[in-house]
Amino acid sequence: MYSEEEAQRIKDQIIDKVEIGQSLLEISKNENMICQDMIYKWLNKDAQFKENYVRAKRYQSLFVWERINGVIHNLKLYGKALTNEQVQLARLEIDSDKWYVSKLVPKIFGTAADITNVQINLNQITGMSITNEGKVRDIADKAVKLLADQDQ
Repeated sequence: MYSEEEAQRIKDQIIDKVEIGQSLLEISKNENMICQDMIYKWLNKDAQFKENYVRAKRYQSLFVWERINGVIHNLKLYGKALTNEQVQLARLEIDSDKWYVSKLVPKIFGTAADITNVQINLNQITGMSITNEGKVRDIADKAVKLLADQDQ
């Protein structure tokens, strides 16, 4: 099928894409990429690839937190001009992303006190009252440190 060099190049591409937030489904849809089933077979057979994939998923959690911060920033920037529907969509996006990172790295973003203390009051969008706003940044900083410690 693939030479060792080709397979390693593909595996490296997969890891790079996972780190920046792409799912295996998205990656496998690329016409120059292998199918999702083959990725799962490689994950089951290649311990190093699996270890790199797990690490990439941890790093992916930081990108998701940055996406949450981006949504919050946009809400603050455009708060008064947003419709109720846009606010509700932003709330859903934030809640979905918070849930996702809590599953990716539960030790850092778990459902314990840290993540539940980040309460974003989108009902008061006109004033963009965000309680514990600094807490989001603190959690992201903590995540960077913990992930770096785990890789050493």
